[in-house]
Amino acid sequence: MNEPSAGAETIPCALDFCSESTLQKLRNLNKQVRDVIRRHDSEVGIWLTGYVTTVMGAPAHMGTKPDANTVHAFNSYAQVCTIPLEFPEAVCEPNHRKAINQSWAYANSQNMPAVLAEFGASKNPNLLRNQARLSDEYMQSRFHWQYGGYDPATTASSWQDQALVINPARPITEPGNTNWSNVKQLATPYPSAVAGTPTGWKTDGAFTATWNTARADGSGAFEPGAESTIKVPNIWAPNGYRVHVEGGHAVNAPADGIFRDVDLRIAADAGAVKVTVTPA
Repeated sequence: MNEPSAGAETIPCALDFCSESTLQKLRNLNKQVRDVIRRHDSEVGIWLTGYVTTVMGAPAHMGTKPDANTVHAFNSYAQVCTIPLEFPEAVCEPNHRKAINQSWAYANSQNMPAVLAEFGASKNPNLLRNQARLSDEYMQSRFHWQYGGYDPATTASSWQDQALVINPARPITEPGNTNWSNVKQLATPYPSAVAGTPTGWKTDGAFTATWNTARADGSGAFEPGAESTIKVPNIWAPNGYRVHVEGGHAVNAPADGIFRDVDLRIAADAGAVKVTVTPA
């Protein structure tokens, strides 16, 4: 259920004065939904979200997670940055970082992953780029609102401006059917599979990712030569890219040193790995 309302307590909840009875209503509902799901599927992940007030940084206060296989899904918006003006990143970032911090803190307290499930109801390139950078900083997956198609639920001034694809029924390569400006802010490299424990990644001109070969569950380490994969979108590096690796090597290195594969494969030595990817 996306952005459930706290009703008459919406303003108090936004100020972190949600009553215990209001918080308990959503907790009880989540448990009831969990019970129904588990009667039909014992393994599927259950995505848990807080009241709509968490969107702009109010604490989740969701209590104990209702199921072992739970993901905390949260949305992130700064109200002033959803209007059609291109504010600099410094205006939007405090609200976005607050939403991520609060949601991340709750997820960590419950030992579960957090996913940025919705952001970007805007064509503001500063907002989109900043949100993508922040989600990378916290090493979390993100889902942009929205891929395409008309949706009357949006608060944006134009669903066409906020979409990545104007009409999903038409080819994305059709002239005028893709908002390439939006896509370029969001299509950045990311590690899709890591043989070890990620310690950070970011895109700032170049893309940098670090990890160590220790297994995340604490059961030893991956053997030297274990491969990790980094996705490098063509739109981010249209002329190919160069790679520098510390603590390993690129398995699919081309003779001319200019990589063109979307999948960059890195084989690690023992210990820490650092990969830097730069557009050619």
